[in-house]
Parts: sequence; structure tokens; C-alpha cells
Amino acid sequence: MPKPFNDKTQTKYQQKKLKEAHKKRAAIEPVIGHLKTDHRLGRNFYKGIVGNNINIMLAAAAYNFKRMMNKWKLSYCQFFQKLYSLIELMIYKIFWLNKAF
Repeated sequence: MPKPFNDKTQTKYQQKKLKEAHKKRAAIEPVIGHLKTDHRLGRNFYKGIVGNNINIMLAAAAYNFKRMMNKWKLSYCQFFQKLYSLIELMIYKIFWLNKAF
């Protein structure tokens, strides 16, 4: 059980270090939870220590690959959105220039 931050026996330095440690843990715990639920890290299906390492590496690779694909998806969507707006602008200009003549 972690100690509270505002313990009167702790110095300010100790309180600061505890806060930093809790922030790091709070940042990592959701990642571990997603690995356990989404990437089958809740149960190991391989034998031995080597099997443990294989299971963790495969889960981490799948997690990183999913993150990379989501970033690519976002960048492609932004690219096609800009391309669509440029084409729309060109069509609009061509239509109004032809109408003026």
C-alpha cells in the first residue's frame, strides 16, 4: 500500500518523489490493462520462461503495431481531406471562371 503524499513525517523531497512514482505507475497501468484484455496477455499459453518472453514480445508487438496503424490512419485521413478541399476549390474556381465568360 503506498504511503500518502501529505504525511507530516516526510520531507518535501520525499513527497515529490512519491508523487512522481505514482504518476509513472498511473501512466503504465492502463497500457498493461489493455495488453491483458485486448492482446491476450491475461493468460500465457506457452511453456517456461522462454514462453513468457515470447508471449510478452508478441503482445507488445501487436500493441505497438496497432498504435502505428492508428497514427497512419489519422495521417492518411488528413491527407485525403486536404486533397479533397483542394480539388473542391479548383472545381469551384473553374466553374466561376467559365461562368464569367
